[in-house]
Amino acid sequence: MGRHAEGVPEGVEPAAEPATQQTGEQTGTTPQPGAPDAVIRLVQFPAEAIHALAAGDLDAARELVQLDLTDYFVDDDNLHLWNYRSTQLHATPTDIDWIARAAVTTDGERVIGHAGFHGGPDESGTVEVAYRVDPEFRRRGYAREMLRLLLDRAASEPGVTRVRASIRPDNLASQATIAGFGFEQVGEQWDEIDGLEILWEVATPTPEHTQTGNDMTTDVQNTIHKGLAGVVVDTTTISKVNPETNSLLYRGYPVQELAAQCTFEEVAYLIWHGELPNDEQRAEFETLERSLRGIDPVVKRVIDELPLTAHPMDVVRTAISVIGAMDPDASDASPDANLKKSVALLAQLPSIVAYDQRRRRDEHLIEPRDDLGYSANFLYMTFGEVPDLVEVNAFDVSMILYAEHSFNASTFTARVITSTLSDLYSAVTGAVGALKGALHGGANEAVMHVFDEIGSADKVQPWLDTALAEKRKIMGFGHRVYKNGDSRVPTMKASLDTLIESHDRHDLADLYETLETAMREAKNIQPNLDYPSGPAYHLMGFDTLTFTPLFVASRIVGWTAHIMEQLTANSLIRPLSEYVGPGQRDVSPSETLDDESE
Repeated sequence: MGRHAEGVPEGVEPAAEPATQQTGEQTGTTPQPGAPDAVIRLVQFPAEAIHALAAGDLDAARELVQLDLTDYFVDDDNLHLWNYRSTQLHATPTDIDWIARAAVTTDGERVIGHAGFHGGPDESGTVEVAYRVDPEFRRRGYAREMLRLLLDRAASEPGVTRVRASIRPDNLASQATIAGFGFEQVGEQWDEIDGLEILWEVATPTPEHTQTGNDMTTDVQNTIHKGLAGVVVDTTTISKVNPETNSLLYRGYPVQELAAQCTFEEVAYLIWHGELPNDEQRAEFETLERSLRGIDPVVKRVIDELPLTAHPMDVVRTAISVIGAMDPDASDASPDANLKKSVALLAQLPSIVAYDQRRRRDEHLIEPRDDLGYSANFLYMTFGEVPDLVEVNAFDVSMILYAEHSFNASTFTARVITSTLSDLYSAVTGAVGALKGALHGGANEAVMHVFDEIGSADKVQPWLDTALAEKRKIMGFGHRVYKNGDSRVPTMKASLDTLIESHDRHDLADLYETLETAMREAKNIQPNLDYPSGPAYHLMGFDTLTFTPLFVASRIVGWTAHIMEQLTANSLIRPLSEYVGPGQRDVSPSETLDDESE
């Protein structure tokens, strides 16, 4: 069917991609004895996985999609497909929602092929199907199941009116497959590789929905978007990654420009209010923030009661809960009330984070100063002396770069909690829990653990060879959003360089550069913001376990901005799931006691 690069007898393939000759399948073939049931789900590839497959990097693709992709996915014919799709995504990034999904058995044990469409619907609302089955799993009904799922997906999209397939005249098996789904012949086309192809189309059925309580269910089996990859769930005015310039924008401003020209306080004001402050607004905002920096005695007592073995993120999470429990206006979700709470958390989190590090070192609490800016005061409360300008500037830059990043895991967590009409403190506490994970905020800690494990630049290559052989995830590299490297890295790396010079730590610079180069050569993966920020915080004197709480102190701005935005046009966030467990069954009656035993 159109481009059968791997010769799949059942597959409907793209009409504009390289091909080899296809072999036919006997119509009416029955599954092989003992073959698994043709029950599968489709898991969307993130764009990075497609680019990795195009480069032949199967390990990177496996890691990105979190599936055990077989060597079939990088055979010569599939490489042609992935290169075509990679080029397509560079031209039209939104096609990622349509073009490629792994076909996975519902027991999660086998990836049996891949399926998708050529792209989004054309002007007439038509989409064209394409799927491929790994030769190991052919003649088991999987192709028909793929086609059914693709038709279900098309039926669930309001903009899709018809589904097309292009098939060579000699491919009787594929013609029989689509005939079972109501396709009708509508014309012909000439393909420069496959020659004559017959065009088949079917009108997209309208799904029948039933309402149950507050949940909408459908008889259409939806495509699974593992990890919500590629799913757009809402709109936002707060930030975006601009693919044209590979820049992170806060309210339209490139973050590297903000880091070069603004203070963290000014950026916080921008994210909350939508515009940078004028002189009067900045002075008023700074005065308010500085007046709210102290820790309530109750919060301090709770922190003191927590064991030193608790992770600092647990301390931060607990402290925020206590602050919320003590706030008589916690349930007031008005914009003014939530903004007041947001500023208070911004002001108090440095005191909490600084004190927690000091108590772990058996040092006393240092009260905040209202004559120092945010970053200078943060460092002063942590280390007990007014920091020099190099430290302040580097720390300020890190706070700006970490302040906001669209619908990341912790921000989405905050928005989900907010969508239930819970309070701001609950949403922030949930976000802290999400950020604690090593795959999110905990990555900056993991970077320093990696540096400590390697030791020196001359040990990088053998360490990396072993780590890759063991399929370890190298923290600080790769990103789900950026296609050409994390746009924040150069700005943070410049600040790291100033710290390295100030502290005369060129050994650390050598280790940094050597690992970055080795990773690029081995995996073609770029570093993310956590890679330079980890060693920067280390040089400032922060304990490694404190790195992620520093992230919290910055990201509180983005979280609370999204909480307030969610409430402006709230809708309960409640996705559906596809049940793959046992079918309905009855509970076996319990054995009853004999009358004699009564």
